[in-house]
Amino acid sequence: MSIFNSVIQEHDKKKSEMDAHQAKQEAQKQAAKDEFVEKFTIETSDVVMPLFEEFVADAKNYGFPAKIEKIQPGVDRVYLSVTLIPEKGTEFGTNRSLQSVFSVIGHVLTQKVEYVSYYDQRPGKNGIERSSLGIASIKKDVIERELGKFLKMAMDARSKPERY
Repeated sequence: MSIFNSVIQEHDKKKSEMDAHQAKQEAQKQAAKDEFVEKFTIETSDVVMPLFEEFVADAKNYGFPAKIEKIQPGVDRVYLSVTLIPEKGTEFGTNRSLQSVFSVIGHVLTQKVEYVSYYDQRPGKNGIERSSLGIASIKKDVIERELGKFLKMAMDARSKPERY
């Protein structure tokens, strides 16, 4: 075998091994992402959805418009949100700034769960609060605490007099 042939064959062998190793790493990363999305979906279905459904039913009983929005898994995140307009007798329409939104977001790449409260989205307001925890944080007591904080902040923001 010539020197050229032996070098090329050795190079091709190393490249093939590197490609196989890289493919294995990519498959492991994808499996971890898929596992996170599956666990997030199960936990939100079992824990978060019943609490959101109860929240929406109670809000409507008190005269507040409320709804749940479930976003299907995407490339980098999955989430479940509850939306409320903290003003009795209003309706969902085109003015989204009246809405307050609480989201449980699963970030696929970092495998973190973020709780985001958009409690005041009116012009000139900066009513956002975030906290980031692990997937193990999707528990009834954590969701109830975060949802309670969200509702309190949304209601308090509407009860403060406007300053011009």
